[in-house]
Amino acid sequence: MPLIECVTEVDLSSAEETVEFLTKLRQTLIFADVANCKMEQAGMRCDVNLSVKKHGSSELGTKVEMKNLNSFKSVYGAIKYEMNRQIEELEKGGKIVQETRKWDETKEVTTSMRKKEESKDYRYMPEPDFISINISPKDIDKIRNTLPMMPEERFKKYTEEYGLPEQDANLLISEKDYSDYFDNCLKLFFEPKTVANWIMTDLLKLLTSLRFTAPPLPVSSQKRKAYSSNTSTGIRSIFSTTSFPIFSCSIHSKNSISMALLPTINSRIGFFF
Repeated sequence: MPLIECVTEVDLSSAEETVEFLTKLRQTLIFADVANCKMEQAGMRCDVNLSVKKHGSSELGTKVEMKNLNSFKSVYGAIKYEMNRQIEELEKGGKIVQETRKWDETKEVTTSMRKKEESKDYRYMPEPDFISINISPKDIDKIRNTLPMMPEERFKKYTEEYGLPEQDANLLISEKDYSDYFDNCLKLFFEPKTVANWIMTDLLKLLTSLRFTAPPLPVSSQKRKAYSSNTSTGIRSIFSTTSFPIFSCSIHSKNSISMALLPTINSRIGFFF
């Protein structure tokens, strides 16, 4: 698997801003099908370089690096703790040492791993087998035009075109699987609010009980079947009812699930996802 490392400029100034940025970055990578970014599976990690400065000053203090943070909660906690630690150290006349620290999730503190007082300690050196790759603006535009719809675009579509509340739209774009599943359901039955309500209540409740964190594979047009002499009425009943046995589930593996909607309201309607 290739490794992609994204390095920002010194643009972030709080734990809240950092988590918001990382959330947007994760969403972009997932929706662009670059990576799954499952932090619990090491699909995404974050290193934070943090320093403080005097109010009104543009000069940054000595930076401290925190390595391999594996959740946004850890990023937030580590930044909050380390920021306060450095401020308290400087206010009592101490000195910040350039070092690498690790975050202890249980104790909610950072602890020193190793000192790196000089840049030479990082042992920077060029890799002779890696050549520079220059991508032209034309190539960048060509790739950009092939990208799928990003979260911000989907949010705008869901709220402005479909009339969904912002809270519903935000939940649907929180995971690509949710959004894709919603879009595919609309191809079957175009009542956005009804389908959104069904996904956000019945479907997610079921998946939570089965310990799945995302919907099943998106609806396959090849496998999807719908038949009825009164299709619209029948489908609406399925998507708007919360108290009927609609699911027949078979778990194939830890990470996959197949589901067949088995409505009892109209026996002449069947959906296969």
